[in-house]
Order: sequence, then C-alpha cells, then structure tokens
Amino acid sequence: MKKYFPFALLAVFPALISCTENEEPVSPLVGTWENRVFVDSLDVWFVETLEIKNDTLFDNFQTVRDTEDGPDLGYRFFSEAKYSFEGNIFSFYASSDFYMYGIADSRPLFMQKSKLGPVMVERISESAELTLSSSFKKMDYQYICPEVFQEYCPDTKRFVKVD
Repeated sequence: MKKYFPFALLAVFPALISCTENEEPVSPLVGTWENRVFVDSLDVWFVETLEIKNDTLFDNFQTVRDTEDGPDLGYRFFSEAKYSFEGNIFSFYASSDFYMYGIADSRPLFMQKSKLGPVMVERISESAELTLSSSFKKMDYQYICPEVFQEYCPDTKRFVKVD
C-alpha cells in the first residue's frame, strides 16, 4: 500500500490545483437588479435595470411595464457601461453610445430597443454609494452628487436582485 501512495498523490494533486486555479472571485453585484416605480398619472411601471455582467461591465436601461412583474412594453433608454466597485463605492462611465427614446419635443413614452437613437452624452465618471443587504438580494443606490448639484441629487433608489 505504501508503494502506491506517491502515485495516488500524483494523480489527485493536479485535480486539486486545477480547481483552485480556475476559481475567480465573483462580485456580489453580478446579476440583474431592478428598481420599479409605479407612475399613477400614466398608469404604468418604470423599471430601471442594472444588468451587471461581470466585475467590470454592466448594462443600464429603463423599460415600461403594465404590471410590476409583467413583460416589458418597450425601452426609454439603454447604455452599456464600465464600472469599478471598491468598498461601497460604485464608479461608472458609459463605454458605448447612450441610446434614448425619441426627440424631446415629440418623444413617445417608450419604443422598441432597436428603434432607440444614439445620443451624444459627455459623461464624466459618476459614482454611487451602494448598501447591500446581508442576503445580497436588495441594494440601496445613492448617487454621489457634486456639491453644486446637491439640490438636484436623486433620492436613494432601492434595487432588488431578480436573478
């Protein structure tokens, strides 16, 4: 038995190394997060989605729904972006064109994603402070506003993880 032990160890050792080498840390942010707001005057739900793909890329878009959990009727905006997450600070900037819904004077409430038009947006890196629940299923998202825009800074948004 003792003479076979070194061979058994040689057979098992590469398997142990390959398991630990391939494991990469996955951010607790990876997944799809939604902030849903019912607009009484329009009788629809606006759903802002952060679809965080990996540790650096995410899509940010807003859709319209008849019901909170129902199918999307169409898009209001869509943007691909890059981000970093350190401590509780989420820093991001658009990495591709920002697509918007129509022209300001005659815009529809929503449209198909394929019909969204590119909008030239000068984006300086923006940041938000994130507070994740202990279950990593809820996230409070507060923009970090420059001092000159404090009175226009959006309220904290609550996102829920949907996958």
